[in-house]
Amino acid sequence: MNAFTRKLKSDRRGATLVEFAVISPILITMLLGVVQVGAWIQAYNSVRNVVNDTARFAMVEYQRGNKISDESIQDRASEIAVSGKYQLDPSLVVPVVTAKTTQVNGIKQRRLVISYQAPEFMPLASVVSPKIQYGRDIYLYDKSAVAGT
Repeated sequence: MNAFTRKLKSDRRGATLVEFAVISPILITMLLGVVQVGAWIQAYNSVRNVVNDTARFAMVEYQRGNKISDESIQDRASEIAVSGKYQLDPSLVVPVVTAKTTQVNGIKQRRLVISYQAPEFMPLASVVSPKIQYGRDIYLYDKSAVAGT
């Protein structure tokens, strides 16, 4: 019996397995955390690009003479956000367009802000996903306002 006990104490073959069993949950959690943060960064870049694409759409429409409403700008932002290019969750995208005053004759200024609640992959970890909010001003050239002066 003493020989068996001494042999068991000196045997190191299972040490690697035990060390891996202790460290693997930490490594897997870190890996999933990196994937989660990457998804949040991708969502932020998508929201930023949706705002820029929507602003470009509004400016081009005004240049063509189409006076689109603030609601149609919001609708277009929602359409762009859920399109195949960005694939954001439509229930989490909230575009808001507000009018701002400007001192330049013939220029209409709007502020487009899109809010998006980033999704989470690890609901068990109790990580609160960030609310992404990005906005920019849109300057719309109204030819009829300039011609009327």
